[in-house]
Amino acid sequence: MTEPSDIPVEAETTLLICSHNPRSVVREIDGLQDIANFRVIGVGLRVLEDRYLDVRASELGRRGWVLRLRRVDSTWWITLKGPCRETPDGAMERSELELAWSWESLERVMNMLHIPLRNFDDRDISGADPAEIMTGLGMVVIQDRVTERRVKNVLSGDPSVVAAEIAVDRVRYDLPGRAILHYEVEIESKLQEHGSAVASIADALRKKFGSMLREWKFGKLATGMAIDALIRNNALSGLINEDGSLQPDAYDRVERYFRAVPVRRP
Repeated sequence: MTEPSDIPVEAETTLLICSHNPRSVVREIDGLQDIANFRVIGVGLRVLEDRYLDVRASELGRRGWVLRLRRVDSTWWITLKGPCRETPDGAMERSELELAWSWESLERVMNMLHIPLRNFDDRDISGADPAEIMTGLGMVVIQDRVTERRVKNVLSGDPSVVAAEIAVDRVRYDLPGRAILHYEVEIESKLQEHGSAVASIADALRKKFGSMLREWKFGKLATGMAIDALIRNNALSGLINEDGSLQPDAYDRVERYFRAVPVRRP
């Protein structure tokens, strides 16, 4: 398997929206025009359809690696993420390679994972269902979700330079028998020299919104899997709203689950 140093690195901080009315928090953050002495410009709404995959023995997850198929509009992407590490300023840093779906991209990612590409006589896979291609290689889908992402660019002193990106996410986990909604804010550095901007923005948001935003060191994949496990064990009974969103106390149980079942941050 390839080393994380072989692919680009991203640094980000995630804040959980922990509120009885998360949609109002989403609207307020989306309406911000400045934060932490930075100017903020809205980019728009993106809808991301994601499928996460692993080999049958969960080898990738155990090693802290993540393999994802993502569709934006009609375009598919394949993404490989390496293990996370925490930076001195509290951000989570990990390698990430995202490529437009093609034979060359698939070959590159599978070579990195040392998964052989068998039984491919035709390398034109542009019209094929990417998930069917991956399951045909012996992989399994471990999570399906759809994210409505409201994106805002954080500008540095030079208005043409984007120092960071704020993504306000409404995540719908498609779990067996029901959909669960999860809300969070991702702050990602866009320039290496502006890494400190992520911490400043996160601190300013926490001060502004108080207990409605809390640091969240678990990725969407791990969070969804924990929620699924708790629901299966009836551990979130009475803590799920009619629209599928989680009440604040539900996240206390999710955190206790993570303390009891230590995981990497996939």
